[in-house]
Amino acid sequence: MRIKRYQGNITLLALFVLLGSALLGVSVALYMKNFFRYSENINNYERANYLAKAGTELGLAIVGSREPGLEFTIESGHQFIKDNFDCPFTLKEGENCPFQPAFSLTISGLSQQLNNCNESQKIKVGPGLSVIVPLFKDSGISNIDAALHKENQLARGTPFNFYGEASKWRFATVSLSNQNELLLEQGNTPEDIKCKTNTYLVIVNPTPDIQEFCLENSNGIAQESVKIISIGFFKDKQLGTETFAKQALPSFLQGDNYLIGE
Repeated sequence: MRIKRYQGNITLLALFVLLGSALLGVSVALYMKNFFRYSENINNYERANYLAKAGTELGLAIVGSREPGLEFTIESGHQFIKDNFDCPFTLKEGENCPFQPAFSLTISGLSQQLNNCNESQKIKVGPGLSVIVPLFKDSGISNIDAALHKENQLARGTPFNFYGEASKWRFATVSLSNQNELLLEQGNTPEDIKCKTNTYLVIVNPTPDIQEFCLENSNGIAQESVKIISIGFFKDKQLGTETFAKQALPSFLQGDNYLIGE
């Protein structure tokens, strides 16, 4: 009888070990399943991040090749994207790719149109200082190749509206001729501000006090800082980046106080 009791205990112990092993195996399987799923998610986020960075680098290259006031967008389904990214899977004949890596790109170099000149929108200029504003905006881009070349024509904008005490300011337009000659035209009133291709407006404060004004254009005004938004897409993941890039003024405008004292 004692031997049978030992055999029964051994059988129960074996069943317990088998049950424990089975539960452990199920737990390990579930853990590995979750591990692989999380690893795939991290990998997808990483690839989306790389795609977003690719869009940012392209945006920086375009901004560096263009003039102020650029507005440009590449949608995620744009042919440029399709031509430069292959399906990450090996497809059999007749199969369609379940998804395609992509990114979208938005470049914004124009300010929003002013509806009124309130305190928060006023530009304050110290004594002896000036503000330089492009009297044009960059446009005419139809494809990526065109975006990376400066030869595109610069578009004329709509008239500018000046809000402020005009008698306290000096106005001038400055441009560089085809013969690299500095062309300077001075005016005493805001009405002398004309929209011109590749021409800059200089607004000077010759007084000993801080002065303020507003400048409005219905098509927006080119800004020194350009915003680049790029969003990378990979499977069900997307990740975006926002970058601000400054466009340097032409060399003939670096000394921007030459109207003082005239």
